[in-house]
Amino acid sequence: MNLNTPAILTERQQTELNKAILQYIHPLCNNANQPELYTRLQQILLPGSNDSPHVSKDIIEQYLEKKWSTVLRLQKKIIDLENELANVRSIIDIDNIQEQQKNGQVAPIMGKDRVDWLPLQSLHSFQTQSIVNCVTIHPVLPLVFCGCNDGSIYVWNFASDDESNLPEKVIKAHLKNVHQLIISWDLIDYYGDGITDPIYILASCSSDLTIRLYNASTYQHLRTLRGHEHTISSIKFSIDSPEILYSVSRDTTVRSWNVIEGNCTRSFVAHSDWVRDLDISSKSQTPQLTYNTKKNVVNANAGASTSMDASTNAYSITTTPSYGDFILTCSSDQSARLTHAQTSTGIALLLGHTHVIQCIKFLPWLSNSYLDTFILSNPDLFPTIPQVLLTDPIYNQLGYKYCITSSRDSTLKIWLLPPPNIIASSQTLLPSQHNSSHAWEITTLRGHISWVKSIQIHPNGKYIFSGSDDKTIKIWDLGALNVTGSVGVVRSLMGHEGFVTDIDMARMSRRKKGGHLIKETVEQEEGNKKGGKDGENEKNGKIEKNGRISEPNGNGGFHGIDEVEKDLLKEIEVRIKCVFVSCATDNLVKVWK
Repeated sequence: MNLNTPAILTERQQTELNKAILQYIHPLCNNANQPELYTRLQQILLPGSNDSPHVSKDIIEQYLEKKWSTVLRLQKKIIDLENELANVRSIIDIDNIQEQQKNGQVAPIMGKDRVDWLPLQSLHSFQTQSIVNCVTIHPVLPLVFCGCNDGSIYVWNFASDDESNLPEKVIKAHLKNVHQLIISWDLIDYYGDGITDPIYILASCSSDLTIRLYNASTYQHLRTLRGHEHTISSIKFSIDSPEILYSVSRDTTVRSWNVIEGNCTRSFVAHSDWVRDLDISSKSQTPQLTYNTKKNVVNANAGASTSMDASTNAYSITTTPSYGDFILTCSSDQSARLTHAQTSTGIALLLGHTHVIQCIKFLPWLSNSYLDTFILSNPDLFPTIPQVLLTDPIYNQLGYKYCITSSRDSTLKIWLLPPPNIIASSQTLLPSQHNSSHAWEITTLRGHISWVKSIQIHPNGKYIFSGSDDKTIKIWDLGALNVTGSVGVVRSLMGHEGFVTDIDMARMSRRKKGGHLIKETVEQEEGNKKGGKDGENEKNGKIEKNGRISEPNGNGGFHGIDEVEKDLLKEIEVRIKCVFVSCATDNLVKVWK
C-alpha cells in the first residue's frame, strides 16, 4: 500500500483514517491471538509509532463503525427527505392559494424556498440526567451540545442512526450550573506551531465562576479562565476577531478575554445589577454599501467596496473605517446598554421593559428594510426619529442598527439603536447625541404568557424565534409589521413539558474562499451632472442622496439596495442549514425539522 498516492485526503485525514483502522482491528487481532499482525499493520499504517495499544487514544471510540453507520443512514435520509420535500411543496402551493383568497389578504406562512425554512415538528429528543440550561450546534459537524445544572456538557450526534440516543460524549466540565455554551465563529490557530491545524473552540460558563475552553471536535480541555467574582451568565465570541471572547456576570461586569493567551484584556461595569446576557455586533456580516459618481461594485460580504471608473475600467478599493466590536448587554436592573468594546464607552441605553431583561440580540442587516419601511410609513408614531438617520451610511460602517430584547414581563421589544458621536479627527467614539443617548422603541411583540428567556434570528432576517417559560417556542414574522402594524406569531412549537431555557439555529455553511457576493449598482453620473446639494438629486419626484433613494419601494426595502438583498437571500438559500434545537427544564434536548 502506497500511502503517498491518495490525493483525496489530506495528510492529517489520512493519519486519522489509519488510526481508526488500527482502532477497529486491534480487538480483532487480540481475539485471534495475532498481536504480531497488529504490530506489523501498525508499522505500515503509522510508521514510527511505538505505543501500539494507544495509537487511537485521541480519536472517538468506535470511530470507524460510527462513520459507516452514519453514511448509510444519511443515504436513506436523503431519499426520505426528497420525497418529503415534494409533498410539503405541493401542500404549501395549495395553502398559498387558499390563504390568498381569504378576504384578499395574504397570511404569513412558510415559503417554498429553503431561505424561508421554519421548524415544524420534533425530529429527535435527547434525555439528560439534569435540567438543561443551554444548547448550541457545532458549525460544521452534526453535533449538538447542551449544558446542565449538574455541571455536565452532553454531546450528541443527531445524524447517527443509533436508536439508543446515547450521548457521544459527556464532559464533566463544571462544579455548578452550566449557563451558556458558545463555539467560535471561525477556526482559531490556538497552538500557533505551524503544524497543528486551527480548531473550533467550545466555551462554557458556570456558577462556579469559571469559563472553560475545549476543542469542539475532540473535546480536549484547553484552558480555564478565571476572574469573575460571581455567577457568569453568558459568553459570546467576537465574530470579527475570533480569538476574543466576551463574558457577563452577576458581579455586574463585562470582561473580554484572549482565548489564545488566556488573559483578561478588559473589564468594565455595565449595569447596577446582575448582567444577564450579551451580544456582539459584526461589521463583516454587514454589506458595506458605497455610493459615489463612479460605477460602483458593492462587495456585500467584506469591509471594503470596489469601484470601477467607467471611463478607464480601473478599479480602486475604498476601505470603510473599522470601529471594532459593539456590545449589547441586558440586566436585572431592567435596562439594556450599547457599549463600544474597545473603549468601554457607553453609546446608548434601552429603557422600556418592566421586569428583568433576559436576552438581547442584534438584528441582522436583512431585517433593516422591514423596520425602515415601517418607521418611514408611520412618521406620526416616531416623531423623534430623524428620517435622514434611517439612510445614514454610518450604520453599515458600525455593523449594527436594530436589536431585540426579551424580558420576564412576557414581551419582546425591537429597538432602533442610535449611532455614537464620532470625532472625525481622532475617530474617537462618544455617547450618542441622538435622543439623549437612548434607543427608540419601535414595537412590542406580545404573545407569550410567561418569562421569555431566549431569542434566535433566522438568517433571512424576517423570522424571530423566542423560547419561554410558557413551554412554547414562538416564531414571529417581521414582514407582518408593514401589513397589520404588528409583528405576528406565524407558528408555535410545542413539545417540551418544562420551561424552554434555550434555543439555537444551525449556522450557515462556511463561504468558500474568495466567494464574495458582488453586485453592481446603477451609474449615477448623469444625475450628478444635473447638480444638487451634497450629492442630492431630484429623480422622479424622489430625493436621492449619494445614490440611495430614501423613499421605500413598497416591497420592504429601499431602491438601490434591493439587488443586494436579493443576492444575499440567494446566498442564504445555498448556505442555510435547516436544523433547529431547543432545551428545557424537562431534561430534554429537541432537534426540530
